[in-house]
Amino acid sequence: MIESFRAGALARMGLGYEDIKALNPDIVYCTISGYGRTGPMANKPGYDLVIQAYSGLMHLTGEPDGPPQRVGFSLV
Repeated sequence: MIESFRAGALARMGLGYEDIKALNPDIVYCTISGYGRTGPMANKPGYDLVIQAYSGLMHLTGEPDGPPQRVGFSLV
C-alpha cells in the first residue's frame, strides 16, 4: 500500500499502519511525504505547486522580468 496523505491523516480515518497490519500482517505499507513525518513542516500538505515554489523551480519559468510561474504540468 502506498499513501501520501499528511502525517496522521490515514490513522485518523482508521487506515493507519497498525489498522491495515491487523487485516493483513504481510502488508508492505509505504508512506510518502512532502516534508517528512517529523519536524516543523510535517503536517503541511506537500502538493506540486507548493514544492515547485519552495524548490525555486517557479523562478526559472515565465518571462525574464515577470513573476515566478508554475511549470505547465504537475512535475513534482
